[in-house]
Amino acid sequence: MLGNVKIGTKLIGGFLIVLLLLVVSAVMSYTSMQTAKTNAASMYTDRLVPVNQLKDVQQEIFNIRGDLFKLEVVPAEMAGTKTNVQASIVIVNDNLKDYKATTLLASETAGLAIFEPAWAAYQAEIVKATALADAGKWDTFTADMQTGGSTSNARKAVDAAVQSLVDINVTEAARLQTATAAAASQSNMITIVLAVLSVIFGVAIALVLSKSITGPINKVKNALSKMAMGDISEKVNITSKDEVGMMAQASGAMQLYMQETAGAAQQIAAGELHVTIKPKSEQD
Repeated sequence: MLGNVKIGTKLIGGFLIVLLLLVVSAVMSYTSMQTAKTNAASMYTDRLVPVNQLKDVQQEIFNIRGDLFKLEVVPAEMAGTKTNVQASIVIVNDNLKDYKATTLLASETAGLAIFEPAWAAYQAEIVKATALADAGKWDTFTADMQTGGSTSNARKAVDAAVQSLVDINVTEAARLQTATAAAASQSNMITIVLAVLSVIFGVAIALVLSKSITGPINKVKNALSKMAMGDISEKVNITSKDEVGMMAQASGAMQLYMQETAGAAQQIAAGELHVTIKPKSEQD
């Protein structure tokens, strides 16, 4: 079948097959690397940044708790302490707003549905606690702040809700990290496999093309070598339609012409002077 294909087409076809394998390798590697890149970007933008935001929320909630206790311990600094509490509330709300602007998982949306009412309830307890401090009702203030008190319970509910959101993001970040490593590993494996296949196919194509070209050429060469030595009996049986086949056909025609000419010469030498030799062309 290859014998019916022109040599130039064979060479270009073989080159294109190897090139196609290399392109497939490049595309698959690029796709895998893009997946890894996307996962890495998501891990940073939608997981690590939110974790930092949530950690800031946790820190400010901790600061609020300390400042509420400070109201009772250092009453002289009550005005500054209340300012600090309000500043912490603003920071929590700002971080919460930024966090909600990230790409949220369904589990995070569910977690926010728990956190937001808990945070609203805690803010109400903060207002209540500062009012008790302003009124000097320290017994009620202390009871609410201690374990089992309404302010303490509200703070614990907020802490648990924030920690749940942190855990969700840490778990998702770990999953993305694993997926990124897997994508990078897959990309490397694909590159190696396709590179090996490209080499194998390249060598196989080279051998097949070489055989389809050099085999017939060697036959023609052997026949011509024998003609040069005076032996015109060698037949070249090549049926391909490529350039080598055409050369073999021309060689066969030349061999046949030489045989006819030699036969005519033998007849003339035998005394048959009426031998007719038909020229092949005007140049013959």
